[in-house]
Amino acid sequence: MEKRMLSNRESARRSRMRKQKQQDDLMAQVSYLRQQNYQILSALHITAQHSLGVESENSVLRARLMDLGSRLQFLQHLIHCINAEDSSSLLRPCMGCSAPKSSSIRL
Repeated sequence: MEKRMLSNRESARRSRMRKQKQQDDLMAQVSYLRQQNYQILSALHITAQHSLGVESENSVLRARLMDLGSRLQFLQHLIHCINAEDSSSLLRPCMGCSAPKSSSIRL
């Protein structure tokens, strides 16, 4: 009976050791995952900030594109007027055109 009791105690001790090892492994995994989570959140924050900067730059570039498109259209109209009529028509739309006057376009 004593041999069996010693065997049971040893078995219980091994079981406690296994459970302790499992708990230690899980705590190490929690620590690792928390560290990974922090790194991912940091990278996400940096990416979000970069994205805001890119969106802002895109807005500026789109506005510039619209401005340059208007300038191009006006200059093409001027070339058309020069080719179609005499140079006195530069300050007014050419006959039949409804283009803006040169004073409204910044060159």
